[in-house]
Amino acid sequence: MEGRFKIKPLRQGFTVRFVFTRPILNWEGVGPRFIAALYDGISPKIPVQPSEFSFNNGPGLGDIWVRYSIYGGASSITLSSDRIIIDFPSLNASDLPIALDILRTAHDMFPKTFPEQGCERIETQTSEHLRFLSPGDTDRFLETFRVANIDAAFKDAIATQLPSVRLGLVSSHEKWQFTLMAERSQLDATAIFVLRTLILSPVDITSSFEKKFELAQGVTLRCYAALGLELDIDAASA
Repeated sequence: MEGRFKIKPLRQGFTVRFVFTRPILNWEGVGPRFIAALYDGISPKIPVQPSEFSFNNGPGLGDIWVRYSIYGGASSITLSSDRIIIDFPSLNASDLPIALDILRTAHDMFPKTFPEQGCERIETQTSEHLRFLSPGDTDRFLETFRVANIDAAFKDAIATQLPSVRLGLVSSHEKWQFTLMAERSQLDATAIFVLRTLILSPVDITSSFEKKFELAQGVTLRCYAALGLELDIDAASA
């Protein structure tokens, strides 16, 4: 692809799921262990209030969960019978460092607090709005993915093509899978909306958070470069 399109992160959200190899069948003492580990790990970084922890003892095993709502808001860490879910649905660039620090804490907590629970896979899903720094680059970028045969098929103008991107990758050793979808952003006319998913399986939960983060970042940046996208160095941190 010719040229480079400079982009800047506008808004991001991500969800990470640690999926257990075997579900939690005996919940006795599990909730207090989870809460204590989170409190001890996160309270030195940000204020943590007792009211931010909640329980649900549903009628079925799949209905039981313990949740920590970060600052009492929409971002949360949830323990259910078959997984731990770390969810940050909406982040500004300035929010990202503390969100990654909390994610690191949860990652490091898992094997220490629940050594009896193996991790089958880690699923990460990231959504982000990326703003183009040069006027007109949004259209120029998306036009490179226009399918000429579609325009020919609808030359009587009963439909308008909306160019978008979708790609998928599987590592040669089959330890990770990556998908990416990009389309015009509904939030900002000068941006694209990108949804990317990375699945690590099998996974060594005891390996460092930094190693997994570097893998995720490396795959993403390689794909962006292949698509002709270049993150603004001063603004990009993930």
